[in-house]
Amino acid sequence: MSTRYDYSFDKVMREMDDCNLRFVDTSALKRFMGKCRIYPSDDLLIAVVRRLDIDADGRLSKCEFKDGIMPMENFTKNSVIQFKKVLDS
Repeated sequence: MSTRYDYSFDKVMREMDDCNLRFVDTSALKRFMGKCRIYPSDDLLIAVVRRLDIDADGRLSKCEFKDGIMPMENFTKNSVIQFKKVLDS
């Protein structure tokens, strides 16, 4: 997803955090998945949040959410950064 030319993390965060609470929790994740016509179980939503939640507060801050969805491979990260530079210039 982050390798697409029109990707913007801020847009993703605004879409996920539709109530503007500045975090993503299981309720926000459930609403977003419902918009995509995907209806996961509550156990699955809790598992996703727990997997990405570093400080164990039951919700994902902007930084935790970004770290969770960004690719881990250096090649992919660098290619996205280089592509953004090309688009900006």
